[in-house]
Amino acid sequence: MTICAPRAARRRRLLLGAREPVDKHVAEFQTTVQGLLALRDWLEALAVKQVAMEATGVYWKPVWAVLEDRFELMLVNARHVKQVALGMHC
Repeated sequence: MTICAPRAARRRRLLLGAREPVDKHVAEFQTTVQGLLALRDWLEALAVKQVAMEATGVYWKPVWAVLEDRFELMLVNARHVKQVALGMHC
């Protein structure tokens, strides 16, 4: 399971995609504690092991805090994430 770059990262919501060899999953989550916990549960339900996110200001920090105990996290260069996401058509 691969997590693509967020399609939209705003202060109040996250929109991201996950892709398996055959299926593609897209979901939107609020940036509240409940929303981030729902994101964590969604990723676990999809059997995600690794999550890459770009460092956009400070907006990645709450997401990191919620996910760090259950996933292998990578903070990556925004340009690299966008190139991967474009190549995957998420």
